[in-house]
Amino acid sequence: MKYILYFDFSSYNDKKITQVSLGNPGIGGTQYLFLELFYFYNKLFENKSLQLYYIGEIQFQLDCKVNPIKINCFQDLSLITDINDVIILRENDFKINLDTINKNNFNVFIWAHNTIDYITYRKILKTDKVLKIICVSEQQYLNMKDSKLKNRVVYINNFLPKQFLKIEVKHNNTNNDIIYIGAAVPQKGMHDLIKIWKYIERKKPNLKLHIVGGSRLRSLNETTGTMQIASTSYEKKLIRLVKKLSHPRNVIFHNVLDWNEIMTLLENCTLGIVNPSHFYRDETFCLSAVELSSKGIPVISRKRNDGLNTTIINSKTGLLLKSNKKIANQIITLSEDVYRLNLMSKNAIKHSLNFNEDIAINQWNQLFTQNHNVMHFNRPKGNYIKEGFLTLIDYVRKKIS
Repeated sequence: MKYILYFDFSSYNDKKITQVSLGNPGIGGTQYLFLELFYFYNKLFENKSLQLYYIGEIQFQLDCKVNPIKINCFQDLSLITDINDVIILRENDFKINLDTINKNNFNVFIWAHNTIDYITYRKILKTDKVLKIICVSEQQYLNMKDSKLKNRVVYINNFLPKQFLKIEVKHNNTNNDIIYIGAAVPQKGMHDLIKIWKYIERKKPNLKLHIVGGSRLRSLNETTGTMQIASTSYEKKLIRLVKKLSHPRNVIFHNVLDWNEIMTLLENCTLGIVNPSHFYRDETFCLSAVELSSKGIPVISRKRNDGLNTTIINSKTGLLLKSNKKIANQIITLSEDVYRLNLMSKNAIKHSLNFNEDIAINQWNQLFTQNHNVMHFNRPKGNYIKEGFLTLIDYVRKKIS
């Protein structure tokens, strides 16, 4: 039996990837994590091999014993796999390729980087080919624990390279700018962030907001507006909101940056914001929250009972708040409270170390060596709301946003 990873990288045609150890090279978080798992598993277990097969014209030149292998289509995996092999893929690729999975009798693990919607949930229930659903955070697992899929669900928290976690940022104590990192799509709440900023600038007119990210973070093929930030319609909405601010020049769009470029921005930043949207359970983990925490940047976001409950310890490493005004008021208060800010900064760095490659890769190896029907690690207890109604809430909110 062997385990293989599959990912569709066709949204990043002609991009060259040469490293994963020093942080995200400017691709989506899910894409980066597939590369991380492939790279670090093969580094840590040199006598084993975990192969990544992909479609697309992206180029890989990684410093490891094996590099990802290009295939023409998902169907090609039938030429590579044996009857007991397991394909690890994200939930969207499962949904797209379900007919091929059933036709070829593929066994799969769904690595659930996104909340599993109700349609996918029903499809999983109807097949026995999905052996495991791997949640990317403890909270995502807890939110699924009482579903009919509970016997197939485990979790392994997402992770970052130790080498990246150890990189320190020398903060400029004279500036206290705010930084947002995330894709420029409605469900990541960039428009909500600008609405929050309206309250902040009234009391802090000189404070600057750096917005890092764009819709092309997820796909280089994305058609964008004139500023190349987001889709044409969403970009117009963002620009319209910024123009209504009293100090629009204090909101600076940086588009997609790699982590070398982000490090320079962080020298002048004291607080981070990630996904302040109202979408219920949109974040399954939020890698940006851990990335910022590792650099001593406390992170603030919306309280939604999602993956941010795992990556942010509320009131200790950052803040999770419900309303725009509460988020704005706490940003203002924290920016003036040096003692509390420094304490949160130290706690954030310490908490980020819980999401390192050694912990995660060893759990992946444990998953690969155990019986698929009896998985016991990372099984917390608790009673939680069933997810069917919540996915309906998200569907309605996405329609009206």
